[in-house]
Amino acid sequence: MRGVKEIFSNLRGTEKSSNKGEIEVQESLQSHDFFCKKLMRHGFPYQPTCMAWDPIQQLLAIGTKRGVVRLLGRPGVDVAMVHDGEPIVIRLTFLINEGAFISACSDDSINLWSYRQKPPEIVHSLKFSRERITCLHLPFHSKWLYVGTERGNVHIVNVETFSICGYTINWNKAIELSRKTHPGPVVHLSDNPMDSNKLLIGFETGLIVCWDLKCKMAEERFNSTESLRDACWHQEGKLFMCSYADGTLSTWNFKQNTKPVSVMTPHSKANKSGSISPCKPINRVEWKSLRASEPYIIFSGGMSFEASRSPCLTIMHGKDVTVLEMEHKILDFVVLCKNLFSYDYDEPYAIAVLLSSDLIFIDMLTPGYPCFQCPYSLDIHESPVTCLKYISDCASDLVPAMYSSGTKQKRKGFSSREFPVKGGEASTGSCSYSELLITGHADGSAKFWDVCGMSMQFLYRMRTSKQFEKLKSKDSDDDDLLAIQHIYLDEDSRLLALAGAHHLTLHNYSKKETTSETPVIEISAASDIFEEVSDSPTSPKTLASNGVNENSLDITSKPNLNTAKEVKSAVKAKTGSRKHAVGYQPQLSLVLKWCDTTTPPIITCICVNSSYGMLAAGTTSSIFIIDILQNKCLLNVAPSDLCNNDVGRLATPGTPKSWLQSGSSTDQEKMGDTENNPKTLERRNSHGDETSQVIFELVCATPSSETETDKMDFLNLNRNRSTSSPSLPLSGHLEGKTEDPPSEEDEEPTSSSANNPKPKWTRKLTNKMGNMKGKLSHLPHKHPPHHSKSQSALPINTSATGFFADQKPQKKNKIDKLDGGLLSRSRSPSTSSLDMSAGSEVQFLTFADTYSRKQSEDTTSGLWIGTNSGTLIALDIIPCISERSSKPAMIAHSGTSFQLKGTILELCFLDSKGFLVPVEATSWGVNKGSAERKGKGLASRVSRLSSGSADGLEPVEQATMHIVTMCSDSELRSVSLPSQSVLFKEKFPDGMFAVHAKAIICKESPCLACLSSTGTLLIYSLPSLRPLLNYNFFADLHIRVLRTFGFSNHGHAMYMCSANEVQKITVSADMCRAHPEMQCEPFLAKDNPEPPKQNFLKTLFGSGPSKLDREELFGSAGKASGSVAKFVPGAALREAQANTSGVMGEMARTRIALDERGEKLGRLDERSEALKERAKEFSRNAEIVADRYKNLKWYQF
Repeated sequence: MRGVKEIFSNLRGTEKSSNKGEIEVQESLQSHDFFCKKLMRHGFPYQPTCMAWDPIQQLLAIGTKRGVVRLLGRPGVDVAMVHDGEPIVIRLTFLINEGAFISACSDDSINLWSYRQKPPEIVHSLKFSRERITCLHLPFHSKWLYVGTERGNVHIVNVETFSICGYTINWNKAIELSRKTHPGPVVHLSDNPMDSNKLLIGFETGLIVCWDLKCKMAEERFNSTESLRDACWHQEGKLFMCSYADGTLSTWNFKQNTKPVSVMTPHSKANKSGSISPCKPINRVEWKSLRASEPYIIFSGGMSFEASRSPCLTIMHGKDVTVLEMEHKILDFVVLCKNLFSYDYDEPYAIAVLLSSDLIFIDMLTPGYPCFQCPYSLDIHESPVTCLKYISDCASDLVPAMYSSGTKQKRKGFSSREFPVKGGEASTGSCSYSELLITGHADGSAKFWDVCGMSMQFLYRMRTSKQFEKLKSKDSDDDDLLAIQHIYLDEDSRLLALAGAHHLTLHNYSKKETTSETPVIEISAASDIFEEVSDSPTSPKTLASNGVNENSLDITSKPNLNTAKEVKSAVKAKTGSRKHAVGYQPQLSLVLKWCDTTTPPIITCICVNSSYGMLAAGTTSSIFIIDILQNKCLLNVAPSDLCNNDVGRLATPGTPKSWLQSGSSTDQEKMGDTENNPKTLERRNSHGDETSQVIFELVCATPSSETETDKMDFLNLNRNRSTSSPSLPLSGHLEGKTEDPPSEEDEEPTSSSANNPKPKWTRKLTNKMGNMKGKLSHLPHKHPPHHSKSQSALPINTSATGFFADQKPQKKNKIDKLDGGLLSRSRSPSTSSLDMSAGSEVQFLTFADTYSRKQSEDTTSGLWIGTNSGTLIALDIIPCISERSSKPAMIAHSGTSFQLKGTILELCFLDSKGFLVPVEATSWGVNKGSAERKGKGLASRVSRLSSGSADGLEPVEQATMHIVTMCSDSELRSVSLPSQSVLFKEKFPDGMFAVHAKAIICKESPCLACLSSTGTLLIYSLPSLRPLLNYNFFADLHIRVLRTFGFSNHGHAMYMCSANEVQKITVSADMCRAHPEMQCEPFLAKDNPEPPKQNFLKTLFGSGPSKLDREELFGSAGKASGSVAKFVPGAALREAQANTSGVMGEMARTRIALDERGEKLGRLDERSEALKERAKEFSRNAEIVADRYKNLKWYQF
């Protein structure tokens, strides 16, 4: 007995080890191969606030409300810097030609940024403790920065040491003694072009003070009753101009402060009553001079409230006044001039205008002031971005094809001059692979971008709004009806599917212009139609097909006209022949329809396969499969009907209750007696598993009044919500009926009588080796053709013209319990309890060529469906590509299903060597012959699977195995195919669940990349699911990131970090190390221009510019009190101080040791000196004794 137990234990141990060690894959990825880092940010800066310009380096800096500073140069030069804490950037000013700039933020700090190194970083910071910063001014070639505050004071900061000097201009000293009110915050600071000793200080209340720096007093004061917005000097330094909140411009003489020289309201108009209409404030004004012409006066705002509501920029050149209307609010503008010195002629040549959602460059040298074509990718938000599709390592010919198509879409009317911003140097390093980004937008358009390396370039744009028109509805938002929500691109065939919430379009790529009509298929919600049928058993069940012709297919399913329910849709497809430009052209349009009493279905996922010629899409209520070669709907069924939770088989879509209830008891008795009835066993064995040799083709016969019945396609009826008997088999219907099989005449649509308006539904049972001999004559078979007399016409209500068959090969003489002929339940323990409730939604779809059936010898082309309840079901597809021009594809349930916890997010297949199994696809541009040969090979491969005999089964070897890795939001699982044994399991860490998952290739090895709900990036090895990376990347995971985040190969990912910007990151350690070398060089060493030569007479008579020794004036003033501002060193300085403190500590310890050694040496010297003195004393005593005895005589004893 003990020996028997040992034998069984050995057998169990062998079985367990064989399951885990069934496939041994060498995994090369390790934890040190992964690290997270932000690579590049593209797009228009989100919520910009201010702008600055470096005329020598020719760089433009833009600050935002989120603490981001974008540095723009020539195309390819784009650097993003972020302040700690993300404060609002109020002001920016460059240290011209020094590779640094200063930013003033809303947290009362000024920061010195250096962009000489990679990456740019803050060198020093000053944190003001009592005052808020309002404006900055840094003269050219000066190290003293003027800082204006909200309290009206002006502080002076040494840029080199970043410390505040003791020289301060207090507001109470700047105003008159008779003034009793506070002048307000400082809004303007500038020094006189001819005399740098004179500083012009503008206060918000309208007071302007000319401050003498040397005398430390106000030289002149200019008062106005209007609120001051801006001021500027004339080049000669005698006049300055001010702009006010009432839309006026006042010119003041520097020597006369009583009244302005001139006051004008450029855009004021008289009303009918004769009074002047009020105008908008003029927020910015610039006065630029020309050597050979009259000066320019450029300002923003000032338009009359009655004249125009759009923001405007006005250019006044002499008597010519040009008003440029803008689409968005003007925040700031900078005039680009050739001359840098304020006392010389400016010679402007361009204007950079910062709008709330755009950046415009105006050419001032070309008549009409045209705009430059902006080379930056700043219009990604032209229409709000709703989804992203990022493809790394895409087909090499895809990006050039998009670029060639986009060249014909370039806009005209731009300036022909060179773009003015051309600073820095773009990175010379580039990736060896192509990267493509597709953005879907709210207006129904899709844009293609080349995002290879660190750059981003626009390629091509297409619009789906030309194919649809919005239907007005009170419940829906018209702005989002055409928004693109899902993007799927088949790279090889270049098929592109774009899906909105209630519509879907399929596009193919063409290099020629075509004129054609787009076929339209209207998909009705399965639940809506079934409710209409099941609730009214006496009402006729009708299927209508509208607008069927040779050029357009309009497949529509409508409820009974006698009912009160109304069929609704969000959009309507446009009909008629249209001309399509080169690029992506529409091939098929689909529109969802539903009853007004139900919730509108929303498309949740899409998938396209060019090799099968099929498109699959999941909605919140159903899944439908479209034959894109014949433009037919093959299947439209609810997810809960794919697998009955009680019976464990595929619920036939829309099966009537009468058929399910009729004969249920008889069928149960017949099924129950099957195993005990010898005749039944003999009949089944003699037929050689007849059920596996039969394909159940569901065909709808329509009234004869319809013309061209061979072209009729019927949309899906509803799923069956009735509950059938738990043990209802299909064999009862096959064997219990003794009617003759239908003839060929019965297979064609027949007309119904007047008393019975229902369409006649016919079920054809076609034997593969008999009636389908002409179609599948090339298939091998061991059983002779057999026609069963038990075939009968059954009233089947189907939701698609599809095929459902259980074709799982069975071993010889093995009798299994029939499962309705529709589903052979997998013996995998994961399918013991499937959660397919009525509220299940399809969340994941993928086509795959793998072992979808248990213990199968050959791979099967199939569709794998994942739901939000964690159920995963595989459907087999029999394309029959060689006959697809005349016959639709066939769909059969594979019998394989798995149950996980949570929503299915990702599914990938690996071969026995650990490589991802590619999905078959048709290459774009291949000739017809090669496609046919490929189709024949695929059809024969699938046919061998469906006609496998019982004698031909052989043990499955390791080389013919696959591994499927399933990922839900709660767990991971790796299962071997076709044995369907679980190899590895892994759960996500406690407190988090996955929101995005993608199988990617990194360092030529597959891995699974996940984004959790806590903003953590997770990497798992495949197929062992070893954790390789757990990095908390997002501190706050925004809903925008969840909707747009996407992984791709090589460990890259992209997402919308703001409404206007897209961020590129990487989890590859190799890319993180190579990133500094791939970055652009914003700073280039350039020589400062020489100052212009002054006229001898002006210099002689003292009318030339005078210089101020600011070093002597401000340097001797000492430092301000420490309570005004606190010095904050940068990260590099803190690190250097830490390193220095460590070195100084070591030096101090060495010094102490040296002091101790010195003390010891000193004591030794003292002892040596004492010994020396004793030796000397002994020597003297010896000499005395010697002299005494030396002088004695012989007789003196």
